[in-house]
Amino acid sequence: MKTNRYFFELLFVLFLGTLLISSCEKDKDQLSDEVITLAETEAINNAIYEEIDGTVETTLVTLDLNKYSESSVKSTSADACPVITVDHPDTTYFPKIVTIDYGDGCSFVFNNDTITRKGRIIITVTGRYFVTDAKRIITFENFYINDVKVEGTRTITNLGINDKGHLTFGIKLEDGKITFNDGKFVTCESERVREWVRSDDWSNDTVYITGWISGTNLNGDNYTCETGDPLVLVHCLIFNRRWTIVDGTLVITVGDETPITIDYGNGTCDRIINVSKDKKSRSLEFHYRHHWRDRKF
Repeated sequence: MKTNRYFFELLFVLFLGTLLISSCEKDKDQLSDEVITLAETEAINNAIYEEIDGTVETTLVTLDLNKYSESSVKSTSADACPVITVDHPDTTYFPKIVTIDYGDGCSFVFNNDTITRKGRIIITVTGRYFVTDAKRIITFENFYINDVKVEGTRTITNLGINDKGHLTFGIKLEDGKITFNDGKFVTCESERVREWVRSDDWSNDTVYITGWISGTNLNGDNYTCETGDPLVLVHCLIFNRRWTIVDGTLVITVGDETPITIDYGNGTCDRIINVSKDKKSRSLEFHYRHHWRDRKF
């Protein structure tokens, strides 16, 4: 079960993580701040949904290991938060409805940043996670992370073993919308596949991500984001063995403009990426921080 635990940890920090981008160097030939803003917006968009995936899967793994007993995920403190309920607390009846209720607010600290969630996440569970075709269908009721409202339907499906012998999962987002506390919002639809290459030692596992996103950015412009070379995630020792993207490319296209390319490098655990457009580029370093609460762009 240790391998399963580390796989679901992946979902908490997967893809762009909670990306905070800072410039390593500047000159007149580098990209405009507007282009960098598009990259940051895309990062925030993905980071929020991926964090929710992690929260959901951590909860469901704990429930599954304990025969869906609600007491298995309750805090020992008097003011246990959130409240988690299961409509059929057993291991045989499916589908189940699992509700994670944060009420008026539950807070925790991650990387020295206080994160507050409120509202409800509702998950329809069609079968045990490692069974082919099993789904996790995630919806929201007035759900917020640090005053950022999250909407949409996110479906995670076990696609079974591919022709390489690797376990794969499909991730689909429909009617996604993230509204910031100043009223501005982004919308998104997406479909991705995660290919999990397992090894005898979980710390040597690798995950490959392919797929696309489409939606509107903060300016109301339509955009698409596709993987070029598959994103490669590994456990990086220098980052406390957290899953980190170390290779692969993303291509962001806004309307008829020249695409923006994000290149994650050549496999080195350094958190350095390169953003390029129209033969201009800027090297950036990204950090795992929840900065969307105080959006500054």
